[in-house]
Amino acid sequence: MNIDLDLKKVQSGLINNLYSSKIEDIPPFFLMPVSVFVYLQANEKLVSVKRALDFFTPYELNKFKSFKYFYFSDDIKKSFPFSQSGLKVKSFLNLKVSIQDIKKKKISESHFPGDSYFLSQQIFRGIAPLWLESGSSCLEINPFLVSVFVNELCPSLEEEKLVMARERDVRSFEKAILISSLSIFLVLHLGYCNLKFLADLRSFVFYEIVFGKSSFDSTSEINELIYLSSVWIENSEFNSVQLSFLKKHKKKSAQKIISRLEKERVITLTKLVSSDRSMEIQKAKNV
Repeated sequence: MNIDLDLKKVQSGLINNLYSSKIEDIPPFFLMPVSVFVYLQANEKLVSVKRALDFFTPYELNKFKSFKYFYFSDDIKKSFPFSQSGLKVKSFLNLKVSIQDIKKKKISESHFPGDSYFLSQQIFRGIAPLWLESGSSCLEINPFLVSVFVNELCPSLEEEKLVMARERDVRSFEKAILISSLSIFLVLHLGYCNLKFLADLRSFVFYEIVFGKSSFDSTSEINELIYLSSVWIENSEFNSVQLSFLKKHKKKSAQKIISRLEKERVITLTKLVSSDRSMEIQKAKNV
């Protein structure tokens, strides 16, 4: 889903259907999930000022502050589940640093799952449903929306290098954002639950693609997933990609993800069927 990426102008009559945000509430260097517009009252036009995946510098935000509001297309609604999931997973991972306090009984165990395996399971079950957000009958994910998830999960990339990367090559910048985000998303599926490690890995992949050789071997589980993310994004041309892509590659890491997702889908469908049957039984009792 290339959300509004090339859209320059939209009819002013659509303004009531768009989401808006005060410009003063937009943090600098935060990656935009969709294209951003300002409203030109003199011409009664909404004009695109930022592409999806781009960001505003403090100077740019100050330049636009007279417009008071930024507007976003209705497609931004598709990003909400990914944004919420990113924040939820982040809250879980931030709790991880309190494990020593839990062991010392300074914090009640009821506030934190002290077992790392249990934590990784909770996180996996939080992100697995995102594969179904497209509404497709098959499991697929949109890399733009994955970047929204990771943007909420990890701290912002280094500001100076973000600007340098964008000025160097916009296409390469966007590709680096998508590949690094997808890498983190896939790594989470395998139980990596250290937020600092995830943030460092995201930065490493991003900078390697923009400033380095951007080639990753498959000598480790992590490198396998980075490599697959790179091939995935290159082949999809930034569009949604199906889980079947991973099935074509005999990488152990990919097969683990497929196995876990398919198992989780069976569990989810079983719960839905069970719920539907319970409702039918309850209805029958009420007749």
